[in-house]
Amino acid sequence: MRILGRTTTASVTTLLLATLACSSSGPPPEPAPTAVPDVQLDTVPSGRALVYVFNASGATLIKNNYQVKADGRRIADLPRSTYSVVAMMPGSHKLESAGRKVELTLTEGQRAFVVVAYRPEKSPFPLGGSPIVFKTVSDGRAKVMISQFARRGGPDA
Repeated sequence: MRILGRTTTASVTTLLLATLACSSSGPPPEPAPTAVPDVQLDTVPSGRALVYVFNASGATLIKNNYQVKADGRRIADLPRSTYSVVAMMPGSHKLESAGRKVELTLTEGQRAFVVVAYRPEKSPFPLGGSPIVFKTVSDGRAKVMISQFARRGGPDA
């Protein structure tokens, strides 16, 4: 029995050393970057800019429909995982949704991308502040959302 004990101890020690050697070979590999889908963006009408507005709320029990206004005028009503595209005049605009504001300065021919989302993981209750996100995003991030979300018409569609 004593030999069996030493054999088992030696096997466990060898396995432990092999595991440590493998785990200490450096940091884990970086995850592969998310590929940007090849999606077609809308053509910008002459003399206008386009604003893509997304509702990227995660799965929760709350409905999470958001209304988005530009300069006090409703431009989108968005259920979860949807987006709208709105043609706007160039210039400065104040967008608002869920009590949050984003200021945009648009130029003719520009495309801008704005996301509103309820993200409870962003706010560990009660000290983290509001879990609602309303911000601009890159065209690459927007293309990923376009490929995953349903498009909606304007507020009256």
